Amino acid sequence: MSSSSFCHEKEGWGPTSSTRILDFTLCFEEGGIVTPINCFLFLFGVFELYRLSKKRPVIPTNGLRNWHFITISVALFLLLVTSLAIFLSTTLKLGVPLLDIQVVSAAVNVLAV
Repeated sequence: MSSSSFCHEKEGWGPTSSTRILDFTLCFEEGGIVTPINCFLFLFGVFELYRLSKKRPVIPTNGLRNWHFITISVALFLLLVTSLAIFLSTTLKLGVPLLDIQVVSAAVNVLAV
């Protein structure tokens, strides 16, 4: 068991796995690769929303009949549903505390979407 209370995997923070060949440990993947990328996306997403809120609104002439708008909206909705499903499945696992890197990474992923 790892000495860190934030990583509850038997391999610890790694970075390389001792049981899988040419693979990172789960805590290293979630804490060192995935979570910083999602934090970066979240911060720049908030900045982009602020920047777009200050612009003059542009009303499309064809509204919801625009296939590009509908495609992006459906893709973002599916991405959000998938991220929420991963977050809920991670938090509902028996034996995984809420302050674990897997749970925190899934929560940051939902926020980034």
